[in-house]
Amino acid sequence: MRTINCLAAVAICAAVLGPLHGARAQVVTLPTINASDVIPGLDQIADRRIRNLVVQNQLMRILLGSYEQINCTNTCISAFGALGSFSAGVHGRKYLTDRLSVLGGVSINNFGSGSVETKQALIAALGLRYDFVDWGSSRPFFEIGASVAPTGRSTLVRRYTLAGVARQATATANSKSYMAYMRAGWVKRLTPRDEFSVFVGVARQWQTTGTAREAAGAGNPFPAVFLGGTDRINVARFTMQHVRLLSRRVEVQGNVAIAHSFGAKSGVKVAVAPLGLFQPAVVSKTWLEYGARVGFRVNRRVTIDMFVVGASGPKPVGNTAHGGIGVRAVF
Repeated sequence: MRTINCLAAVAICAAVLGPLHGARAQVVTLPTINASDVIPGLDQIADRRIRNLVVQNQLMRILLGSYEQINCTNTCISAFGALGSFSAGVHGRKYLTDRLSVLGGVSINNFGSGSVETKQALIAALGLRYDFVDWGSSRPFFEIGASVAPTGRSTLVRRYTLAGVARQATATANSKSYMAYMRAGWVKRLTPRDEFSVFVGVARQWQTTGTAREAAGAGNPFPAVFLGGTDRINVARFTMQHVRLLSRRVEVQGNVAIAHSFGAKSGVKVAVAPLGLFQPAVVSKTWLEYGARVGFRVNRRVTIDMFVVGASGPKPVGNTAHGGIGVRAVF
């Protein structure tokens, strides 16, 4: 955390005047506050906002079919629900031509990680995949797409210690998120039962949060004002994926990816009087992402999927996991 400029010293009157019905007002002395008291809590909020971008990316990629096999029949539609971060929605794909297919979906989501909780976030995603299916069992594919989450409501929880007393304050603001991505890869049908693919991709994400104010009071004598701003992160990924049909009714899938962020910037700008304005710094990180799915084919057209997706790495990514069930229909 670094102080980027100092505001004019502003005295915050958190003292509560006693009853004025003939009584003398009482003066309450505020404790002394230092930058070291507030920086850890603000750094934690900045970290959790970046972590939420990683979680949103996972939820968005569920809508884009990133955890399913590359090749499918003409139209696939899946309704799903996931826990870890609550998510429920529908996604699918449809071939426009033999090579070109459209991917997409929509979901409603609640997610967070302690210091930042986002609720009622509607996520919509759309992508285009160009797959050289006429090349045979070993071929390249390319994909571009975007997603938007325009309706989030984020609660920011700041924890800090003042005069030896642990304190907590909250503020709530509207939030919006966006992602644009592209990837290229190679898919190979190893056997009639096995599909293996590798691909590289890059995504850019933005997360915009509006102004939020903490309430002042005896428990929070130095309230913070979050001025609003936009978090940015670029993520490059290398992914390997394997799908295997174990029997006529059961298929399994696993994927693993190495992700690396670059060009990240925190949009957290916080004014805490009388100290000034603070903005955290964000550094590049590398982490592991994974996914697994077991599908049970009820009949030729309907499959029930059980899946888990997650990430593991250093802060701010940490460890996240989301498990769910989906019902996939083929037309």
